[in-house]
This record gives sequence, C-alpha cells and structure tokens, in this order.
Amino acid sequence: LQMPAFAEDSRFATNSKRVENREQVIQILQDKLKSETRKHWETVCGEAGLPVCSVNDLKEVFEEPQVQYNKILQTVEHPEIGTVRLPAAPIKVNHCRPEIRTAPPTLGEST
Repeated sequence: LQMPAFAEDSRFATNSKRVENREQVIQILQDKLKSETRKHWETVCGEAGLPVCSVNDLKEVFEEPQVQYNKILQTVEHPEIGTVRLPAAPIKVNHCRPEIRTAPPTLGEST
C-alpha cells in the first residue's frame, strides 16, 4: 500500500497492538483505499500475489456481461413501481431457467 510509516508505527507493530488500535487501523486503511479506484487496488494487490476481487453492488451485478449472457436477470412489471429487475432462479430445468411470472407482493399484500 506504499505506507512505510504505518509499518513503523509502534501502535501497529504486533497483531495484539493492531487489535488494540483497531479503530485507527480501520480509519487509516479506509482513507488510503479511498484515495484510488477499486480497479487500481485490484491491480496492485494482484501484482503483489494477493488473492483479490471486487464485490459488486446490485447495479454492477446486473451489468456484468456474464450475468447478461447467462440471462440471470429477468424483468417483471410491478403494479406500483413499474418495471422491476430481479435475479432469476439459480437453476435450469431441461436447459431452461424457470421464468418469474409475477412481481413481488407489495407490503402487506400477502398477509
């Protein structure tokens, strides 16, 4: 992470000291990681031989080419909010993914 001062700081010299100063460790690392893009850190960590991958939010999940190619996203019409994108069933039966036929219920509709 290019943080030599962090490595030399006596508050973080041992695991027990890092645990003791956990809040400061978290804040320092969050500030550093926010200074660059996710892609940058994936590259840096990958080049250092660390296992790394990003965690996508739902918008990013639905935009993934693999998700689109495998038709893991289905849309249905909801009576109150219009078109809703939903994750499809995680299985296929006879090479077909079961279709979502109705929108999720509105709050209290099924009670």
